[in-house]
Amino acid sequence: MNLRTSALHKWRRLIQVGFGLVFINSYIAVLWTKMLYNGPLRSVCVPVLNCHSCPTALFACPIGMMQYYASLHQFPFFVLGFIAFIGLVFGRAACGWLCPFGLVQDLMFKIKSVKYRIPRFFSYFKYAFLAGLVLLLPFLTGTHWFSRLCPWGGITAAIPWVAWNPEHPLTELPIVPEGSVGEWFWIKMGIVAVFLLLFVLTKRPFCYTTCPLGAIFSFFNKYSLFKIEVDEECTQCGLCRKKCAVNMLAYENANNPNCVECLECLACDNVKLRFNFNNVKLPFATTPGPSCRSACPAGTEAWRYIAHIQRGELEEAYKVIREHNPLPSVCARVCHHPCEDKCRAAWDGGQPVNIRALKRYVTDNVDPATYKPLKVVKADGKALKVAVIGAGPAGLTAAHDLSLKGYKVTIFEKESQPGGILYSGIPPYRLPRNILKKEIDAIIDENVTLKCDTTLGKDITIESLFEDGFEAVFIAVGAHKSRRLNLENENVSGIYPALHFLKKFNLHNESLAKGRVGIIGGGNSAIDSARAALRQKKVESVTVFYRRTRKEMTAFSEEIDAAEKEGIKIETLVSPVKILAEGGQLTSVEFIKNVLGGADESGRRKP
Repeated sequence: MNLRTSALHKWRRLIQVGFGLVFINSYIAVLWTKMLYNGPLRSVCVPVLNCHSCPTALFACPIGMMQYYASLHQFPFFVLGFIAFIGLVFGRAACGWLCPFGLVQDLMFKIKSVKYRIPRFFSYFKYAFLAGLVLLLPFLTGTHWFSRLCPWGGITAAIPWVAWNPEHPLTELPIVPEGSVGEWFWIKMGIVAVFLLLFVLTKRPFCYTTCPLGAIFSFFNKYSLFKIEVDEECTQCGLCRKKCAVNMLAYENANNPNCVECLECLACDNVKLRFNFNNVKLPFATTPGPSCRSACPAGTEAWRYIAHIQRGELEEAYKVIREHNPLPSVCARVCHHPCEDKCRAAWDGGQPVNIRALKRYVTDNVDPATYKPLKVVKADGKALKVAVIGAGPAGLTAAHDLSLKGYKVTIFEKESQPGGILYSGIPPYRLPRNILKKEIDAIIDENVTLKCDTTLGKDITIESLFEDGFEAVFIAVGAHKSRRLNLENENVSGIYPALHFLKKFNLHNESLAKGRVGIIGGGNSAIDSARAALRQKKVESVTVFYRRTRKEMTAFSEEIDAAEKEGIKIETLVSPVKILAEGGQLTSVEFIKNVLGGADESGRRKP
């Protein structure tokens, strides 16, 4: 099955709650017996901390049992054998997936506060606690020292028992050895208070610095059947640390002793979970879910170039962008950035990385001419000729890719300028012409020739191209088409389709608008037309009429904001119903007010 990392996260939480609160702590008879459970399950330990003095505990704590055997001067064969078996199979996964104390730490860290990272030196303390408080001191004194001080025991045993019967708590409990709330109780409460504060400030401080059971499991992390693996393509972006329950960098040491195998690092495409037997990879770990790359139509690896930006390697970042997209400066300005909708930084309630802005930062600071990709050179020196009709985004991209494969490409463009919809449909204030020219010039190389003012069907035909020696023809004349209102008088003078209006202004510098101008629609073409109209000399005012509310407008929010700042008025919840004209000339348009109903197939409420 293919489980996405968000699903893994939810399953981990459910298992932590189910195992910690339902399975190992389900002795409800204590409510009427007021005595600890002493049945056969009491001699069975579980692979997590589970204070034997907890009122609802059914099973034994492995650390408590080790102290017990140490106090009797006996070697804990059974306990260590059980822990070793779990460790060899799962490593420290019990810490990340089963331990209820780990769940408490994870949840408390979500409390908003200043956050800190524990220095690695403190991670060695847990081995000292294992050797001293669990083994050596119980062996020498016969007292369970770690149980006396354990904060989890304080939370699950000391506080419940004392709150239940503060005057006469059970005398056999190690938390109150004198049968009353004495100094050991308050010492333990002090330790609990310190750790509760640390839980808010840093990730899993008890697991990282103190837990003796985690110390034992840590010896098996590198040898367990389930192992985390990092691909060679890792760019050290740091996403693994952000997701990790204990602030680890997977690429530094994927299975280091402090890793609790929570698997949150699988949020990164380059981190996998491997079954360490005949190199079998787990299927759910190789498809971690939607990402910026899978959302990008060009397949750009945003995480890679962002990592290069972080290290100040802008030219390397540009190479990553350019590998998948020959027009990166264009996309950095006009792309609708679906990558940001899938950004994993926003999965836990945060904000997505501003990927498009970072791409623009790179393209604004790196000259396209510096990118020199490797090209295939034909062994016989004879490159096949390919004709590309249309110098828009598709035609330019095809020419670029064919050039890299060693083909000789000629682009035929009907207009006087290459760029297609990029030039004719997008105003220069959104896509500066010098930026577009640099991008196109970088595509035109020794393998690519551009011929403008050449029209298919007039200057050339498909047959004539084959007669001229071209082996293939790629037709990229564009598929853009304005939507119609389907109203009477729609073709009178004064009413123009958006793309026709923009083309006249952007490509031929013709001003069709004058007087009071109305724009019908709420997409990017509508806002572009409104802002282009405002820049024409004979225009008095511009109003955008949209049938839904601003919330449903598909234009970029920053473009809508810019239009309003320029003085463009936006009327919402209105639809045109009648176009009035005299002598073939527009005189007025009638609108009706709308009320939004249910959602349509786009998910937006329809009027």
